[in-house]
Formats: sequence, C-alpha cells, structure tokens
Amino acid sequence: MPSLEIICIGQSTPCDFSQLPFTVKAEKELVSHRLPNPLFQSDFGKSSGYIYHILDSCEPMCFTCYHLLKRDWYDEHGNDNGLDENIEFREEYEASMIQMLEELLLASPVSQILFTTDYQFGPEVAQRNEVISFATFKELYNAGKVRMNASYLISAI
Repeated sequence: MPSLEIICIGQSTPCDFSQLPFTVKAEKELVSHRLPNPLFQSDFGKSSGYIYHILDSCEPMCFTCYHLLKRDWYDEHGNDNGLDENIEFREEYEASMIQMLEELLLASPVSQILFTTDYQFGPEVAQRNEVISFATFKELYNAGKVRMNASYLISAI
C-alpha cells in the first residue's frame, strides 16, 4: 500500500492537524512506518525535526494513504494504466493537504520540508529530487508529475 511521510526539517514542536479530514500522526523519532524496506529511511536519518505520517485511519498498524488518493490506476479490463506512479489526491483532500504543507513550511525554522512517497508497486528506482520551491511543487502536482517512490525537498521560497 502507498505511504506518504513528510519531515518538517528542524521543527522542535509538532503541529496539530487533528482538524484535517484525514489522520496525521506526528513523531519526533524520524522512522518510516513503511515496512519492510522503507525507501527513504537513510534520508530521514540525516534530518532533524518531526515526521508526519499521513494515514487513512487511526487504526493501529494502518500506515497507508491509499484511500486519500485517486485510484484510477486500471483500465476497464483491469490492466495497469501506469497512473499508479502519480500522486493525485481525491478532490475532498487536496485543499487540506496543501494547507498542511503550507503550515509545515511555516513551522520549519529553515522553511523546508521533505515530502516522500513509498509504494511497493510503484517505480523500482527511488527518485530523490533537489530543493524545489513550494510553487514548483504545486506546479508539478497540478501537471500530474509528483511521483510515487520519490522524495521532494520543498522550500518555502
């Protein structure tokens, strides 16, 4: 199942996202919940701050964002159409996700977040992107180019 984890770089006190229409679990220890082989754990180990796990529900051991995503990943015959490599949130969650990312960028003393996606059926090679602005990230998202199994270092500027 796909997972989405965001690190608010340098953050010393977590944000409260309990008002959002999805579950967000914040932890001080920067450990991925993606098992058994998290793609970006080595990147997390080089950072400091808080990690935010974006979850479908608050059930114990349920660390997936599957139900938050549009899932038009198969054609009418059940064949993979390649769209499972994109991150696209269902319409009812998009605005809240953007709001959360904006708040995390403001909460980071260095104005940066690390946005990561990890999906066992996504691309085999993990993609690590250099620093991009939040405006560029939103342009990539709107163009359908935010990918699974990728990390994006996003800056407020």
